[in-house]
Amino acid sequence: FFLEVSISMHSIVLGFGLGIITRSTSAVISLTIALAFHQCFEGIALGMAAAKPELDQHVRVGAVAIFTMALPLGGMVGMLVASGVSTDTPASHWLLGGCNAIAAGMLTQIGFMHFLQEDFGHDHHHHHGADGERGDRERRGG
Repeated sequence: FFLEVSISMHSIVLGFGLGIITRSTSAVISLTIALAFHQCFEGIALGMAAAKPELDQHVRVGAVAIFTMALPLGGMVGMLVASGVSTDTPASHWLLGGCNAIAAGMLTQIGFMHFLQEDFGHDHHHHHGADGERGDRERRGG
């Protein structure tokens, strides 16, 4: 569940950053193309996590629904903020840069805390053979 929430929060921040960029059409187009590919791969990662058999069907549907709405929601909030402030000021550039930095940090945190832990974390099967603890006890005669 942590992965789903983290990816969705990451998408909200990305959408916010996209919503702030309203004056430059070329920047909006290039960021939209980049985000389309980015969201596609995040969606694949989320789908792989949601496909785990231990997750309830309601959790799966909820995770996909939240992920689907996260980027547009962040974009709408960004557009609301951009409509109330000038987007050509140094402060708005700092805000956009801050959003990008937060989004990058969140994605890095997701990678380290979820994927690396899952791939390289402690697992009893690596130390006790494929049949786990039972096979270890049987080999010792217990």
